[in-house]
Amino acid sequence: MKLKSLLWTLGLKPSVRKYGTERLDFHLDREGPIAFERWLHPKDRFVAFGQTYVDRLRQYVRPGDAVLDIGAHCGDFTVPLALAAGPSGIVFAWEPNPYVFDVLAKNAALNTHATRIVPVRREFGGDQSLDAWSRIRAQSASDASGELDGSRVSRMDQQDSLCQSGHGRFRSRSATIFGNDAC
Repeated sequence: MKLKSLLWTLGLKPSVRKYGTERLDFHLDREGPIAFERWLHPKDRFVAFGQTYVDRLRQYVRPGDAVLDIGAHCGDFTVPLALAAGPSGIVFAWEPNPYVFDVLAKNAALNTHATRIVPVRREFGGDQSLDAWSRIRAQSASDASGELDGSRVSRMDQQDSLCQSGHGRFRSRSATIFGNDAC
């Protein structure tokens, strides 16, 4: 038994440490002023995004698209996705971690002039969602595109630079799904 496990068994579990946020304000050429709430956890590595990054995402996410960001963390990928989808689109951001979810909710409330983000505090799982997710993955793995429940499904090229960080895309009607399990 590890010493840490022994201490926890004896009730000597350390208290949960909460980390604050820092507001970053910057300007993008197309979207204008953008605010982002950065989580100050020492292991969080926020990489500022610019107009070029949002424009690259527009190759995959069109204005008006519905996007699912599974494992959204604090929104550092969600916000650029929402900017690509525009105010007529919507991003559903799943995040089960309650500490990170608070930061995600703050980021969802910012930039309403250019984005529409709906944070969802729960795991992307359970029998129904896993069954649907499995069918989408099975269909997309068998061929590059096809029909699933009457919805068009296509798969993003796995060699794409957006997929190198573990993100992939499936298209179902007008929904785009990004998440660590997608590739």
